[in-house]
Amino acid sequence: MCHKRLRLSCEVSECKPLLMGYLNCQVIHHLFPDMPQFRQPEVSRRFIPFAKKWNLNYKVLSYYGAWKAGAYTRSILSST
Repeated sequence: MCHKRLRLSCEVSECKPLLMGYLNCQVIHHLFPDMPQFRQPEVSRRFIPFAKKWNLNYKVLSYYGAWKAGAYTRSILSST
């Protein structure tokens, strides 16, 4: 079940984690809820090769791509 939840994070850069409230590290936050937020971007970068090695469905989106995906999801949910 856990592997199905490891699906989506945003790409990480220097300022984005703070601007996004660290939501771009959502997967890492749920895997390690007690980890300090300032460590999450580095762990997120390290998680990418781990996900590939274990064939996990882990997708990294650009900042714009994440907003676009969120808008698409909200439009689907609001139409039901």
